[in-house]
Amino acid sequence: AVVSTQSKQWYQRRVSSGINAEYMGEKYVGMINAVINHFVIDGATHICQLMGICGVKSERAYTCEECIEGLDFVAEYLLDDMEIREFTVYLEQYFCNPDQDKCPGQILEWFPTMHKMAMEKFFIPSDICHKEPVCGAPTKPPTKPGF
Repeated sequence: AVVSTQSKQWYQRRVSSGINAEYMGEKYVGMINAVINHFVIDGATHICQLMGICGVKSERAYTCEECIEGLDFVAEYLLDDMEIREFTVYLEQYFCNPDQDKCPGQILEWFPTMHKMAMEKFFIPSDICHKEPVCGAPTKPPTKPGF
């Protein structure tokens, strides 16, 4: 909710004709989720290999320091200009519905700058890792499967 509110405010300060700031601000969260799922979650092994800390099929426990170092690397990856262009093309192709004529152009115009602002403001590796048990946060109780 905070990211959505902040992104709406950011867009409202930069509105140009034809851009619906409220809509784009709300949609940023969906856009970044699509990017994270496709490029980070689905590509986790690839990112781990890029970092040089794991082989093709290795899993092991990690330390708090490794969590922070890993997310520092992911932050650099997510802020790399070439990767941001990849994210933008991906969103234009897969996030926009066929009946949304303006969507690809709006993504091209607004996503890269909005993404950089949101990453710098909200993707703080130390803060993220310190919400995890490996960095001292309380262990979350197991959840019961819903019926």
